[in-house]
Amino acid sequence: KLLKSFSAGYELFIENQQTSMKETYAGSVTVEGKKFKIVTQDQEIYCDGTTVWTFMKDDNEVTITEYDEEESFMNVDKILNMYKSGYKYVMLPEQNLSNVPCYVIDFEPELTPEERKSNQVYKIRMLLEKSSYVVKSWKIFERNGNRFTYTINDFKANVAVNDNMFKFNTASHSGVEVEDLR
Repeated sequence: KLLKSFSAGYELFIENQQTSMKETYAGSVTVEGKKFKIVTQDQEIYCDGTTVWTFMKDDNEVTITEYDEEESFMNVDKILNMYKSGYKYVMLPEQNLSNVPCYVIDFEPELTPEERKSNQVYKIRMLLEKSSYVVKSWKIFERNGNRFTYTINDFKANVAVNDNMFKFNTASHSGVEVEDLR
């Protein structure tokens, strides 16, 4: 929460033991406040805190939408403060992640019985580096058996950023098709 900005490489591992599905993706993220840029093999997502541009590389198409802070999966403030309301949490025994000692915390949404039926996510497990409290990993557990594990690598605090890096530049993408849904 004290960082002005940060960047990180990450790996996303998706699995479902019931269907034997296992997939791995890599990407990078840069964040400054409510602004972010995410780059993966297939897409780039830019957000300047007001507008979101989702660029699909293979289709050479960008979709433009309004940023909704409450709905955004990249609302860092929401992620860092989820323990304050709407979730109950429990500390689990410490564990090592790539030889780094980590605190382990399970978060469970505080839901009514009706909400439990419709909400897919039933638990989030977060690993925080013990010496710095930097998030090293989090795993999202869904009722349908899906598990999404994000592992952070190459974390850099207070990186130099400029506002243009959080906006999609159509001029630098020849022939890009623009779908404006605002």
